[in-house]
Amino acid sequence: MSVDYVNDVILVTCASGKQASFLLPFLVKKWKHLRLAVHSPESHDRLTKDYPDAEVLQANLAEPKECKQLLHNVTAVYHIGPTFHPHEPEIGYNMIDAAVAEGPSFKHFVYSSVINTQLRKLLNHDCKRYVEEYLMESGLKYTILNPSVFIDRFPLQQVLDSGVAMSLWNPDVQFSYTCLYDYAEMSARVLEERETHYLAQYQAISTEPLSHRDRCEALSKMIGKEVKVEMMPIDQTIGGKETEKLFRVPPHPATRDDAQRLILYYNHRGIYGSPNVMKWVLGREPMSWEEWVKAKMAELDGKGFDFAGVRKDGRR
Repeated sequence: MSVDYVNDVILVTCASGKQASFLLPFLVKKWKHLRLAVHSPESHDRLTKDYPDAEVLQANLAEPKECKQLLHNVTAVYHIGPTFHPHEPEIGYNMIDAAVAEGPSFKHFVYSSVINTQLRKLLNHDCKRYVEEYLMESGLKYTILNPSVFIDRFPLQQVLDSGVAMSLWNPDVQFSYTCLYDYAEMSARVLEERETHYLAQYQAISTEPLSHRDRCEALSKMIGKEVKVEMMPIDQTIGGKETEKLFRVPPHPATRDDAQRLILYYNHRGIYGSPNVMKWVLGREPMSWEEWVKAKMAELDGKGFDFAGVRKDGRR
């Protein structure tokens, strides 16, 4: 059973977010029928302009009826849940139920989850654990992808301008990071290779463990001047304003604790994983921190995120 790039319908949820912004350029190169689900009128208008050949639909995924409408005649779905949404698990359940209702014409449910959903102290991880369980027991052919902290959150332009890299938690705690470009390419391959990845759960990690200080020391060497590392006081990070900056949305009253507990957790414990699975799926080495910086600098110079340029040395 091979994929049909002409007739298969691929649905992407949260299609206006950061993950999808990297994924969609990979998908539009091959798939003729893309259905993009968004929440706001502004996102609908923007994606309609950016992807005129795609079907862009505004929907409330918390409503089961609207999920069924989104999944109608869909072959495969790439489901990104809205992080820190008070009904994120229920949204996942709705999407899975709608896929099941499509019957044998539905072929693949790809769930963009998070690494280490076993970490119950991290409420944003824990809620995805319930969706994973529901998906595993649904009878659907699925693939679960587990990325870590996205390296792309590093505010490179701001740091280059100020010479200061502010950390919202202990800068010496290490994390295994995921590069959005790597993750998008990996996700696109999973959709394209379909049966190869049925019933699989993959860590999606780009880097070996690095602390914020490690990254800043490497950046200092690259640009030839010191990047100072400072940690924001805990009373400011737990306050609403910095939580909003971190997650780019005002925290919902029902999930504000999720973000605050994440910051407290990151002060003492990191998130760790191995790049080996991503390397296998991509058929190449994932991006290193230094490579991401070079590609991002090219983007800041108006040249686009130049992944090809940083691999001219032949590193595979």
